[in-house]
Amino acid sequence: MLCEGTVTSESDGWQLQLMDLRDGPNMHRQGNLVLFPENGAKFLWAHVILKNTAPMRRSFDFKTCVLDFGQYGIPASMIAWSLHMTNYGMATRNDYDSGEDRERYLGFAYPVEYLPRVLACGPNVIKLQYTNPPPTARRE
Repeated sequence: MLCEGTVTSESDGWQLQLMDLRDGPNMHRQGNLVLFPENGAKFLWAHVILKNTAPMRRSFDFKTCVLDFGQYGIPASMIAWSLHMTNYGMATRNDYDSGEDRERYLGFAYPVEYLPRVLACGPNVIKLQYTNPPPTARRE
């Protein structure tokens, strides 16, 4: 694991908890489809819990989640509820009742030699603190 330990951000009635950030696995099943990163990329997986702290029912789209890469953002290309099970037909947009939370794994195809500095989901931004960075990785 690259980052371990819960980090929390709260903004605009959403609470985002980053549980960990993992380098790999570099394959993911969606039904009969097996996904691999493109050449020069790896899968980084952010294990998150998102909670609606507003007093009303609202929806959230996990497609708003990005890892920074310089001045650009790399969006989550996979949204899963498990790294070990098939995640066929996973909805990116979900409705949340007030106080409801959901756990997800967000998969990002990220350049092999680099590590992100920030995870952003909607209005929430979490600065990444690495506990086990690879010795050759550069932070972009």
